[in-house]
Amino acid sequence: GSPQTLGSDESFLRLYGSAERVWPLGGPWHLRVRGELGTTWVNDFSELPASQRFFTGGDRTVRGFGLNELSPPPEDPNDVKELGKSVGGEHLLVGSLELERDIRESWRATVFFDTGNAFNSWGDPLEYSVGIGVRWRLPMMMIGVDLAQALSEPGKNPRIHLNVTQVL
Repeated sequence: GSPQTLGSDESFLRLYGSAERVWPLGGPWHLRVRGELGTTWVNDFSELPASQRFFTGGDRTVRGFGLNELSPPPEDPNDVKELGKSVGGEHLLVGSLELERDIRESWRATVFFDTGNAFNSWGDPLEYSVGIGVRWRLPMMMIGVDLAQALSEPGKNPRIHLNVTQVL
């Protein structure tokens, strides 16, 4: 955060946390759970810099949506220069469940469910998607390709995502 007394345009406090955990389920099966939570306290949100606002969507968040595609739209829907842009949200909530299976020596297959959004009111709806992927396990990380389909917005095309994660 930063108070206006130190030169900030607006006094604000921003909290953000993320976690990821993998549990072996026995044999070749693993369950990966990932989550993010963020909130901002600010008097005038319009004065908060874009770098301090929350966005989500993309490879490591809610797959099936483009990078930073999920956030509130501009307040004025008639503002042509802002048409189609996301302006960022005051809050963030993201969760992901992946069921992984070892299929070969260094390879895993996965199915997943992602949900989340960046929003200004805790009552706003979450977006969600499902997909499948394949992972190549290296000593320090896994590299994968995912095919994800957004379910909460009918008519969206499936998206391919690159997934790089550490081995837990």
